[in-house]
Amino acid sequence: MSAGFIPTPEMVDAVSEWHQRQGAEQIRRPLVPTLRARFGLDNAQAIAVIRAAELRKARAV
Repeated sequence: MSAGFIPTPEMVDAVSEWHQRQGAEQIRRPLVPTLRARFGLDNAQAIAVIRAAELRKARAV
């Protein structure tokens, strides 16, 4: 992963948007490739975005 990579709020919001999709749509468009294509991320950065989204979700509960 790039040193110092910080997911943007837009990236974190994209994870929430993906989770709101219907199951069939999630299968057709997996999350990591979707984040990579939309934001030009590598795999490690996409995973960092997912972790940031999960952390935000956990803090909101």
